[in-house]
Amino acid sequence: MNVADVGAGIGYFTLMLSKRVGETGKVYASDIDENALAFLNERRKEQGLKNIIIIHGKGNDPLIPEESVDLVLIVNTIHLVKEKTAFLNNIRNSLKENGKVVFVQWNAEKMDPEASGWDPKDRELYTLRTMLKMIYDADYEVFEIKDFLPMQLIYICQPSDVSDSYPRAQTRLRKLNSALR
Repeated sequence: MNVADVGAGIGYFTLMLSKRVGETGKVYASDIDENALAFLNERRKEQGLKNIIIIHGKGNDPLIPEESVDLVLIVNTIHLVKEKTAFLNNIRNSLKENGKVVFVQWNAEKMDPEASGWDPKDRELYTLRTMLKMIYDADYEVFEIKDFLPMQLIYICQPSDVSDSYPRAQTRLRKLNSALR
């Protein structure tokens, strides 16, 4: 299995994923922060992990090779991306057939602005509605939302069938809007 840790930073998840996929798998660790990637590279060398490929991504493109991964993990990062649709289109290109994208993202409903350090006026960045709209706007389907973490939600997604994704997304947004009222 090949996976990508997008927004890998210093590699907290990258290192765990490396051990999980084993010697036959690969982990693409992408981030825009060169210093974090340099630190991750040192950790990779110290631990003798040869299956980690470090990538200095761009703001709207993590630069994961085309059709190379079964799973993309994005933890507490997507709200920082300015061009989300372009970013997610580039991620779509990196997925193998039936590949999945897993977002682990802060949830405004679970967070105390004072304890978390985020500005209350940025609350909308972290709402379920914002995440689902972003996911559907980029033509992805949400297959499951997991709600067991103390301050985050986990969204398990796959690219939509492009031929009918817009009507399905519109239907889901209508249902979502009804459910959130």
